[in-house]
Amino acid sequence: MGTLTLSIIVKNEAHRMGDCLQSVKEIADEIVIVDTGSTDKTVEVAESFGAKIFYFEWIKDFSAARNFALRKSNGDLILYLDADEKLTPKSVKEIKRIKLKSERAGYNCVVTNLDSEYGRDNSMLYVRLFSNSDNIEFTGKVHEQILPSLLVNNYKIIDTNIEIIHSGYNISTNEKKVKAERNLELLLHEYSTNNSSYYAFQLGLTYQILENDIESKKYFELALSDKRLSKNFRTRCHSSLAIIELKSHKVEAAEIKIKEALTENKDDAFSNFAASKIYLRKSNLSTSKQFLEKAIRLNNKTKSDKANSELIVILNETEMYIQAVALAKIIIDKNYYITSCRKLIDSVSNKDAANTLTKIVNNTALNDSEINGFVQNADKNVFEICLLFLNDYTEISSKGILIKLLSGKYPESIKLKTILAKHYTTISDTASAIRLYEELKEITTNDPSIYFYLISLYIAEGNLHKAKHIVSEIEVKFSHISEVKSRVIILKEKLQKFL
Repeated sequence: MGTLTLSIIVKNEAHRMGDCLQSVKEIADEIVIVDTGSTDKTVEVAESFGAKIFYFEWIKDFSAARNFALRKSNGDLILYLDADEKLTPKSVKEIKRIKLKSERAGYNCVVTNLDSEYGRDNSMLYVRLFSNSDNIEFTGKVHEQILPSLLVNNYKIIDTNIEIIHSGYNISTNEKKVKAERNLELLLHEYSTNNSSYYAFQLGLTYQILENDIESKKYFELALSDKRLSKNFRTRCHSSLAIIELKSHKVEAAEIKIKEALTENKDDAFSNFAASKIYLRKSNLSTSKQFLEKAIRLNNKTKSDKANSELIVILNETEMYIQAVALAKIIIDKNYYITSCRKLIDSVSNKDAANTLTKIVNNTALNDSEINGFVQNADKNVFEICLLFLNDYTEISSKGILIKLLSGKYPESIKLKTILAKHYTTISDTASAIRLYEELKEITTNDPSIYFYLISLYIAEGNLHKAKHIVSEIEVKFSHISEVKSRVIILKEKLQKFL
């Protein structure tokens, strides 16, 4: 039986490294830890597992640190992990079988990145286990890779069912942005010296996290310019570009990009879901429903078959059923609406929260205890479901209290502010509605509906000059949206009669 070295580079990982080392203790004959400047108890945790500790001065180069660790590793096989990763129990058994073999090979592993904030986990295939050799090395200052070196040295690449769970991105949006900003400098430097489609793709993803659509679009397009980019990466580039175009209300451009994504891979769940959103925006409801149902089927299959693709996005079931409920309301399909609502509420693990959501759907009044308990337990998924149902909730008193308490928990939510503004209109508090819509107009730059609500409120209170001013604003800001242009023409004609 061959020996295996676990190789990890770390800095201040004491709080989570124990889980990582615990997951590999049955198979690791040697643990090599390279510390790049920890000030916590990382070294003590590593030593408690019998690890060999080495120190390396951080030079903003992940490959340099990995290669230093590689030179300190003596096993026949090298497994490299990060401290926020761990092996599944089934993977341990598979690695035991691999240790019985003796071949010059790299082994593809499924790395599953958890994301509980949005419920959208994703998986990618990486070589994380490989035969040791003095001739191999990592490349890339960030998102470092071993595969190019293995191929140069004529290694056989073998797919496996080994799964590595990565929790490093199972953090808040703000924390993801901090991490992305840290990686951005290294990625840009790497791309300046090695402008490969792989690093262009990684830059597109990084700018996507940072919500910089202009730069994200630029780098996804640069990645696509390389005809050697693999099918699954091309699919993700096209579908990401489609979403960027949709956010800018360029629906026709979004449709072109999503067709290109589906041409690359018609069975990609993420692309089918994006297509559903695009055709819903185009009011092509039957096509939207077809793509949504296919996305749900493919997603269920993907969850149980991760090892068949180098790049997989596991979609959030809640997000998909929210789309189904919204679609059912528009096409006025009662059975589809009821079924979708049930599946959506069934996806909520907290039964008290699920019961409260059922009452909201059924327009049942809530008592103070139910409202307080619901708000306390409302994680991001439950909150998004609640927003979907709140607009149509007719119990005015319960609705007002619920919106107020949710606003305290999610003060930055644009959707909730919009629902509150509509609620003010319902209870004839026009002044508060106008104030909130004016606030929304300043913080949301891409939603013309805010402007139309404001225009209707100003007309209702007789402030026609203010309404005309808003019409002029929307005419300039959203001139690229044909539906908006046609509505503006009608509004101008009506206002002209009064003025």
